[in-house]
Order: sequence, then C-alpha cells, then structure tokens
Amino acid sequence: MEQITFLVVDGEEESKQNVINALSYLKYNKIYTANNGNEAWSILHMRKDVGCIISAWEMPNMNGIAFLRIVRASDQFSDLAFFLVTDDITRGQVVEAGEAGTTGIIIKPFTMENFNKKLNSMKQLRHEFANLESQKHFEKAKVHLDNKNYEKALSEFKKVLEYTENAEVYYNVGYIKTSQGNHEEAIIAFRKATQINNMFARAYRGMGTAYKKLGRSTEAEESLQKAAEIYMNKQMDDNAEEVLNEILQINPNTVNVFNSLGIIYRKQGKFEKALVQYQRAQKVDPDEAKILYNIGRCYVEMKDLAKAKEAFAQAVELSPDFEEAKQILKALEIGVF
Repeated sequence: MEQITFLVVDGEEESKQNVINALSYLKYNKIYTANNGNEAWSILHMRKDVGCIISAWEMPNMNGIAFLRIVRASDQFSDLAFFLVTDDITRGQVVEAGEAGTTGIIIKPFTMENFNKKLNSMKQLRHEFANLESQKHFEKAKVHLDNKNYEKALSEFKKVLEYTENAEVYYNVGYIKTSQGNHEEAIIAFRKATQINNMFARAYRGMGTAYKKLGRSTEAEESLQKAAEIYMNKQMDDNAEEVLNEILQINPNTVNVFNSLGIIYRKQGKFEKALVQYQRAQKVDPDEAKILYNIGRCYVEMKDLAKAKEAFAQAVELSPDFEEAKQILKALEIGVF
C-alpha cells in the first residue's frame, strides 16, 4: 500500500476521531491533526511530508473552504490532495468547492467502502498528475539535450525521476554524464537503466563505453558483449556488428566476438566474410567443435562440399556427441546436398 501522510483538520473531536479511525482501519498510520485552518496551515509548513488533507467544511477561525483556497494559492502546496468533509451540502456549495479546487467531498456519516473509494480516487488523480508532469519535464529535457544544453537537460530529467523510475531517463542521464567526462556517475545511471530494463542494449553499450574510458577493459568488454547479445536476439544486426567491433578494439582475440560476427554475416548471406571470422575464432581456439561446425555451414552455403565435410568431420572428432554435426556429415556422405 502506498504510504501517505494525512493531515486531518476538524474542530469537533468526535468527527475528527471518526476520520482518524477510518484511516487507521485502512492501514494509514501517519496522521497529523489540527482544530482549524490556521493550525493546519502552520503544520503544513512545519511538516513537509503531508500528502493529503482531510478537512471539515465548518470550523472556527478559518473554515475548510477558506483553508482550501489558501492551500491552492500556494505554489508549494497547490497540487496537494484536499478533501472536504461535511454532513450536508447544497448544489451551490458543490460548485463552490469545485471552483476552489477540492479533490473530493466526503459526506458524513460515511461508510468504510465510500471512504476508501474517495481515497482511491485521490491515488488515481495523483498517478495521472504524475504521468502528465513527468511527460512535460521529459519533453523539455529532450529539447535541451538536442541543443546540447546538458545542465538544463539534466535538471529536467531529474524532475522526471521525482515522479517515476524510468530506464530511458537514466540512460539519458548516463549519456550526459559521459559527455561531461563524469564516467563513474555515468556508469551508475546506465546501471540503473539496466536494472529497470535488463534488455536495454543502449544502456549496456553506454556502460561499456564509460568503463572503456576509465581503462576498465574487462568490465567494458562484459557490458558491450551483453549489448551485442541483445541486439542479435532482436535481429538488429547492424547495431550488433558495431558493438562487436568495439569489443575487438579492446580485446583483438575474443573468440565469442569472431563467432558472433560470423553468425551475423552468414545470416546476411555474406558467407566469405563469415568464414573469415570463424577462421579467426578457430586460430584462437582450435579445439572448439562449434566453431568448426559453423565453418562447415559456411562451406555448405558456398557449395564447397569437400571442405564442409572436412570441417564437420573435425567437429565430430572433437565432440563425438555433437548430433547436429553428425547429421549434416552423414547427409554429405550420402550426397543429400
């Protein structure tokens, strides 16, 4: 349950206690109280965590509607949820309360069901407001980012994060921090993005770049490899190829990269380029049966069946339980291809 701090304002002790009891029944336990609008206004300024006001309409010194108007006129509290409680109301008062900006009106005596519905309507309004406000800040941030006004963009992205955790926002924060040379902070932001969305390839790539700038080659390679895997799974071969070539700049003898590039080129029908990558992988790891299997597949596509047969035979020799290699080798021997 969302934990909201309430301020209950009522000059009648029994009426005030009824509201407190209802909130407690619904597991809302952080509650401040006041006897009138003046007291409540003071509490608002002392207690910065109030998330909702439930105020009686009729009170001495400052009544509920007057208090509501003061709250709505304040920049600090203008968006605070505010319910008015009354035991009788006219159509004119409903209009007056609406124009003053009430979140809702609670009629006494209320049932727990109706009381809870009112609070749920507040939550929905808070959610809709948060979505609207966060979108406004996000759009402003993107404009600043496009214009390379990084500090202003960063400020707007941070405002978005006040409303919601968002992987795209953390990615953009990481991008800005990288542009500013703050690579440690960039890594923190990129990691947050991947924690929210573990298939966010751009964030892994950004993290890899930041690690590379810091000279942390192992972590850079791991992050970039993760990005490449995601791109390949999503059939985004051009992006995967770019990232894999970045890894080769860090470690020129990475078998997985050669193999992955070979897979990409083979899918694209670039069999000779694929073969070059598989052969590079084989030089690093000559006893890996899967590499020989991939080499054999390339030769089949290139119609060089003698060399294909030789590659599959070597794969089976290295791994006698390699069923796929055995089946293709058998097909070659009986002339299926």
